[in-house]
Amino acid sequence: MQERVVNIANENDIQNFYKKLPGFVRFHDKDTLKLNISSKIERTIVGELVMLEKAFNEKNKKQRLEFVYDQTCKLLDQYCQKENPCQFCASCCIAQDFYCDKIKKNGCCGNCSYLKEKTCSIQSLGCKLFFCRHLRGQGKMKTLNDISISKYFFSWKQKKLAPYLLFKTKEESLEILAKNSVLSFLFYQTSDTFRY
Repeated sequence: MQERVVNIANENDIQNFYKKLPGFVRFHDKDTLKLNISSKIERTIVGELVMLEKAFNEKNKKQRLEFVYDQTCKLLDQYCQKENPCQFCASCCIAQDFYCDKIKKNGCCGNCSYLKEKTCSIQSLGCKLFFCRHLRGQGKMKTLNDISISKYFFSWKQKKLAPYLLFKTKEESLEILAKNSVLSFLFYQTSDTFRY
Protein backbone atom coordinates (compact mmCIF):
# COMPACT_ATOMS: atom_id res chain seq x y z
CA MET A 1 0.00 0.00 0.00
CA GLN A 2 1.28 3.42 -0.99
CA GLU A 3 0.17 6.96 -0.14
CA ARG A 4 -0.54 9.00 -3.25
CA VAL A 5 -0.12 12.71 -2.57
CA VAL A 6 -1.80 15.19 -4.91
CA ASN A 7 -1.16 18.93 -4.61
CA ILE A 8 -4.04 21.13 -5.67
CA ALA A 9 -3.24 24.82 -5.96
CA ASN A 10 -5.24 25.99 -8.98
CA GLU A 11 -7.87 25.12 -11.60
CA ASN A 12 -5.32 23.22 -13.68
CA ASP A 13 -4.48 20.96 -10.74
CA ILE A 14 -8.19 20.30 -10.15
CA GLN A 15 -8.72 19.30 -13.78
CA ASN A 16 -5.64 17.04 -13.70
CA PHE A 17 -6.89 15.38 -10.51
CA TYR A 18 -10.26 14.61 -12.09
CA LYS A 19 -8.52 13.14 -15.14
CA LYS A 20 -6.38 10.87 -12.94
CA LEU A 21 -9.11 9.86 -10.48
CA PRO A 22 -10.67 7.05 -12.62
CA GLY A 23 -7.21 5.46 -12.92
CA PHE A 24 -6.64 5.78 -9.17
CA VAL A 25 -9.99 4.11 -8.45
CA ARG A 26 -9.43 1.34 -10.97
CA PHE A 27 -5.74 0.53 -10.61
CA HIS A 28 -4.61 1.92 -7.25
CA ASP A 29 -7.62 1.25 -5.03
CA LYS A 30 -5.50 -0.33 -2.28
CA ASP A 31 -3.42 2.86 -1.93
CA THR A 32 -4.39 5.86 0.17
CA LEU A 33 -4.95 9.33 -1.19
CA LYS A 34 -3.76 12.56 0.42
CA LEU A 35 -4.93 15.84 -1.13
CA ASN A 36 -2.95 18.97 -0.25
CA ILE A 37 -5.50 21.65 -1.14
CA SER A 38 -4.51 25.30 -1.28
CA SER A 39 -6.48 27.76 0.84
CA LYS A 40 -7.06 29.73 -2.38
CA ILE A 41 -9.43 27.05 -3.72
CA GLU A 42 -13.15 27.88 -3.43
CA ARG A 43 -14.89 26.29 -0.40
CA THR A 44 -17.49 24.33 -2.40
CA ILE A 45 -14.75 22.77 -4.53
CA VAL A 46 -12.71 21.96 -1.40
CA GLY A 47 -15.78 20.23 0.07
CA GLU A 48 -16.19 18.13 -3.07
CA LEU A 49 -12.49 17.21 -3.18
CA VAL A 50 -12.46 16.22 0.51
CA MET A 51 -15.57 14.07 -0.09
CA LEU A 52 -13.81 12.28 -2.98
CA GLU A 53 -10.68 11.77 -0.86
CA LYS A 54 -12.77 10.26 1.94
CA ALA A 55 -14.59 7.93 -0.47
CA PHE A 56 -11.30 6.77 -1.99
CA ASN A 57 -9.73 6.13 1.42
CA GLU A 58 -12.70 4.04 2.62
CA LYS A 59 -11.49 0.54 1.83
CA ASN A 60 -14.46 -1.39 3.23
CA LYS A 61 -16.66 -1.88 0.13
CA LYS A 62 -19.95 -1.89 2.04
CA GLN A 63 -19.07 1.28 3.97
CA ARG A 64 -17.80 2.99 0.82
CA LEU A 65 -21.00 2.18 -1.06
CA GLU A 66 -23.09 3.54 1.83
CA PHE A 67 -20.98 6.72 2.00
CA VAL A 68 -21.30 7.30 -1.77
CA TYR A 69 -25.04 6.60 -1.59
CA ASP A 70 -25.55 9.04 1.32
CA GLN A 71 -23.48 11.80 -0.27
CA THR A 72 -25.25 11.39 -3.62
CA CYS A 73 -28.66 11.65 -1.95
CA LYS A 74 -27.51 14.71 -0.01
CA LEU A 75 -26.25 16.43 -3.17
CA LEU A 76 -29.47 15.65 -5.05
CA ASP A 77 -31.49 17.09 -2.14
CA GLN A 78 -29.35 20.24 -2.20
CA TYR A 79 -29.89 20.57 -5.95
CA CYS A 80 -33.67 20.28 -5.59
CA GLN A 81 -33.78 22.75 -2.68
CA LYS A 82 -31.59 25.29 -4.46
CA GLU A 83 -32.90 24.99 -8.03
CA ASN A 84 -36.48 23.82 -7.33
CA PRO A 85 -36.72 22.19 -10.79
CA CYS A 86 -40.25 20.95 -10.06
CA GLN A 87 -41.35 24.50 -9.15
CA PHE A 88 -43.66 23.37 -6.36
CA CYS A 89 -46.41 25.78 -5.38
CA ALA A 90 -49.28 24.75 -3.05
CA SER A 91 -48.26 21.07 -3.33
CA CYS A 92 -48.53 21.17 -7.15
CA CYS A 93 -45.54 20.90 -9.42
CA ILE A 94 -44.91 22.61 -12.78
CA ALA A 95 -46.01 19.49 -14.70
CA GLN A 96 -49.33 19.42 -12.86
CA ASP A 97 -49.80 23.12 -13.62
CA PHE A 98 -48.74 22.64 -17.23
CA TYR A 99 -51.09 19.70 -17.78
CA CYS A 100 -53.84 21.30 -15.64
CA ASP A 101 -53.93 18.28 -13.32
CA LYS A 102 -54.77 20.16 -10.12
CA ILE A 103 -56.51 17.14 -8.57
CA LYS A 104 -53.21 15.36 -7.99
CA LYS A 105 -50.84 16.64 -5.32
CA ASN A 106 -47.15 16.27 -4.48
CA GLY A 107 -45.90 15.79 -8.02
CA CYS A 108 -44.37 12.40 -8.86
CA CYS A 109 -44.56 11.32 -5.21
CA GLY A 110 -48.37 11.52 -5.37
CA ASN A 111 -49.79 9.37 -2.59
CA CYS A 112 -46.57 7.48 -1.86
CA SER A 113 -46.80 5.81 1.55
CA TYR A 114 -43.31 7.12 2.39
CA LEU A 115 -44.39 10.75 1.98
CA LYS A 116 -44.81 12.23 5.46
CA GLU A 117 -45.62 15.93 5.96
CA LYS A 118 -44.54 16.76 2.38
CA THR A 119 -41.17 15.08 2.95
CA CYS A 120 -39.85 11.68 1.98
CA SER A 121 -39.37 9.54 5.09
CA ILE A 122 -36.86 7.23 3.39
CA GLN A 123 -33.64 7.92 1.55
CA SER A 124 -34.52 6.51 -1.87
CA LEU A 125 -31.84 7.25 -4.44
CA GLY A 126 -34.06 5.98 -7.27
CA CYS A 127 -36.80 8.45 -6.37
CA LYS A 128 -34.32 11.31 -6.03
CA LEU A 129 -33.02 10.55 -9.53
CA PHE A 130 -36.51 10.49 -11.03
CA PHE A 131 -37.56 13.47 -13.11
CA CYS A 132 -40.85 13.40 -14.99
CA ARG A 133 -41.24 13.60 -18.75
CA HIS A 134 -42.00 17.33 -18.53
CA LEU A 135 -38.71 18.14 -16.73
CA ARG A 136 -36.70 15.77 -18.90
CA GLY A 137 -38.06 17.63 -21.93
CA GLN A 138 -36.71 20.86 -20.43
CA GLY A 139 -33.32 19.30 -19.64
CA LYS A 140 -33.67 19.93 -15.89
CA MET A 141 -32.69 16.46 -14.78
CA LYS A 142 -29.60 15.39 -12.88
CA THR A 143 -27.84 12.12 -13.58
CA LEU A 144 -25.32 10.18 -11.52
CA ASN A 145 -22.58 11.33 -13.90
CA ASP A 146 -23.40 14.96 -13.01
CA ILE A 147 -22.39 14.25 -9.41
CA SER A 148 -18.67 13.62 -9.02
CA ILE A 149 -18.81 11.13 -6.15
CA SER A 150 -21.30 8.85 -7.92
CA LYS A 151 -19.59 9.38 -11.27
CA TYR A 152 -16.28 8.05 -9.97
CA PHE A 153 -17.33 5.58 -7.26
CA PHE A 154 -20.44 3.83 -8.58
CA SER A 155 -19.76 1.12 -11.14
CA TRP A 156 -21.42 1.46 -14.54
CA LYS A 157 -23.87 -1.28 -13.52
CA GLN A 158 -24.77 0.56 -10.31
CA LYS A 159 -25.31 3.77 -12.31
CA LYS A 160 -27.66 1.93 -14.68
CA LEU A 161 -29.53 0.20 -11.84
CA ALA A 162 -29.94 3.06 -9.32
CA PRO A 163 -32.60 5.05 -11.24
CA TYR A 164 -34.83 1.95 -11.34
CA LEU A 165 -34.88 1.50 -7.55
CA LEU A 166 -38.01 3.56 -7.00
CA PHE A 167 -39.83 3.40 -3.65
CA LYS A 168 -36.95 1.42 -2.16
CA THR A 169 -35.52 2.22 1.26
CA LYS A 170 -31.83 2.97 1.64
CA GLU A 171 -31.23 -0.52 3.03
CA GLU A 172 -33.08 -2.22 0.15
CA SER A 173 -31.29 -0.08 -2.42
CA LEU A 174 -27.85 -0.70 -0.91
CA GLU A 175 -28.45 -4.45 -0.87
CA ILE A 176 -29.36 -4.42 -4.57
CA LEU A 177 -26.51 -2.06 -5.54
CA ALA A 178 -23.99 -4.16 -3.59
CA LYS A 179 -24.80 -7.13 -5.83
CA ASN A 180 -23.62 -5.00 -8.77
CA SER A 181 -25.43 -7.39 -11.08
CA VAL A 182 -26.60 -7.08 -14.67
CA LEU A 183 -29.37 -9.58 -13.80
CA SER A 184 -30.64 -7.18 -11.12
CA PHE A 185 -30.60 -4.40 -13.68
CA LEU A 186 -32.63 -6.48 -16.15
CA PHE A 187 -35.10 -7.50 -13.43
CA TYR A 188 -35.73 -3.94 -12.24
CA GLN A 189 -35.87 -2.59 -15.77
CA THR A 190 -38.83 -4.87 -16.52
CA SER A 191 -40.50 -4.76 -13.09
CA ASP A 192 -43.55 -2.80 -11.92
CA THR A 193 -41.38 -0.35 -9.99
CA PHE A 194 -40.25 1.27 -13.21
CA ARG A 195 -42.35 4.36 -13.90
CA TYR A 196 -40.64 6.43 -16.59
